Amino acid sequence: EVQWENDNTTVAINNGEIKGLQEARAGVEAYLKQLDILARGLAENINRLHREGYDLSGEAVLGKEYENFFVAGSRPPKAEDTSETGITAKNIALNVNLHQDNTKIAAAATSTGEGDGENALKIAQLWDRLYIVDKDNGTLLASDSGVTFEDYYRNFTARLGVEAYEATRMTDNQNTLVQQLSNRKESISGVSLDEEITDMIRYQRAYQAAARMITTLDSMLDKIINGMGASR
Repeated sequence: EVQWENDNTTVAINNGEIKGLQEARAGVEAYLKQLDILARGLAENINRLHREGYDLSGEAVLGKEYENFFVAGSRPPKAEDTSETGITAKNIALNVNLHQDNTKIAAAATSTGEGDGENALKIAQLWDRLYIVDKDNGTLLASDSGVTFEDYYRNFTARLGVEAYEATRMTDNQNTLVQQLSNRKESISGVSLDEEITDMIRYQRAYQAAARMITTLDSMLDKIINGMGASR
């Protein structure tokens, strides 16, 4: 939002470069929001199943610092980053506690399932599940209808590609139109170097002809006055 400096009232911008920049920023923010929804949905659905599983030693991961597979991570990652609250596409990260000890990954579905990958299989199957967008919480919820994670990503990236192509095409068309108008303007009011040079040569020749005529007249008068003995 653009405001006047003297009274902080909003500036009404209806067209021009600033209006274009505002619309472009709004478009970028909309796509960033969709990326955040994907990252949050992916993290929350995987974390939900991960919290139900057991690690390689048969211990339940629920309540542990590594219960969440994905967390809202810092840069650089910290062991205390264990929460999924506030996950975005920018800060989504693997729980550093799992990175340091992968035996803590809840791959098993039971406490006696050492080497059991049943829970890991459930997590992998999330890729083929269908989801709908929860607009209130900005995440993806498992549903009997909707789209897969991959479909969701493809849909908005394809739309981004179409909009980018359309913007490029409109820019090219606008540049062509401006060039045509500029050429038209120059053809009417502009200066043609060829015409100017032609006029200069014509004026130069006319001046030379006039100077030659004056020289001839002067020569004739000199002959009449001095050669024939006439007085002025």
